[in-house]
Amino acid sequence: KKLQAAAINASTEGPVVLVGSSFGCRIVAGLLKQRGAAWRNCAVMVSYPLYGDNARSDRVAALREVNADAALLFHSGSRDEYLDRRGWRGQDVPTGRAALEAVVSCNATYSIVD
Repeated sequence: KKLQAAAINASTEGPVVLVGSSFGCRIVAGLLKQRGAAWRNCAVMVSYPLYGDNARSDRVAALREVNADAALLFHSGSRDEYLDRRGWRGQDVPTGRAALEAVVSCNATYSIVD
C-alpha cells in the first residue's frame, strides 16, 4: 500500500513509469491492473518470476489482466531460472520469451540477453 500511495502521489507531478525486479514485477503488474491509465500504462519488468517452487497460477494472474494498451518492457537473462523450467515437475512448459508471450496480451517488448 505504501508503494501504491507513493506512485499515486508521484503521478500528480507528471507521467510515471513503474519498474519492478523479480517479485517487484508482480507488484507492478498488480498496480498496473488497478490504476494503469493513471500511470501511462508503462512498466519495465526485470526478471519476471513466471515459474516458482510450485505450480500456482497467481504468479501471472495480474499480468494477464494488465490493460491491452499497456506498454511493457521485459528484460531477463537467457538462463533465468524463472523463465525456464523444462522438465520441472514433469511439466512441458514454454521457456524464455515464449513463456512470457504465453501470458502477456498487451504491447510488450522483450529483451532476453546472454
